Amino acid sequence: MMKYFIVLFSLISFSSFGQEKTGMHCQLIKKPFILKNGKATDREEFYLRCSVADYFIKICESSVAAEELEKLVGKGLDAEIEIVNGSWDICEDDPEQMQSRIGEYAIIKKMNRD
Repeated sequence: MMKYFIVLFSLISFSSFGQEKTGMHCQLIKKPFILKNGKATDREEFYLRCSVADYFIKICESSVAAEELEKLVGKGLDAEIEIVNGSWDICEDDPEQMQSRIGEYAIIKKMNRD
């Protein structure tokens, strides 16, 4: 019985994360960075508001720059994105090790503006 649960859990996990979502229509928004104690800061971060959730955009893994996204805040866009489960704040080209928020985030592979 236990091995059936593990297989089922593995299939569910695989189907939820790391999938490329082509042609998703989302709104680009910004949200304040929230500290561990629950307090909001002045720093804002980019998110994609899609039909079912808001996804943090991990800029260092995306094909777009923050400057390009800044011009599109509040607008709708069609994007090819990949939803990944992992560390939000750690980038391969950043040698500094830090604590990171963990969970689902979006990688923008390609986008077209409305």
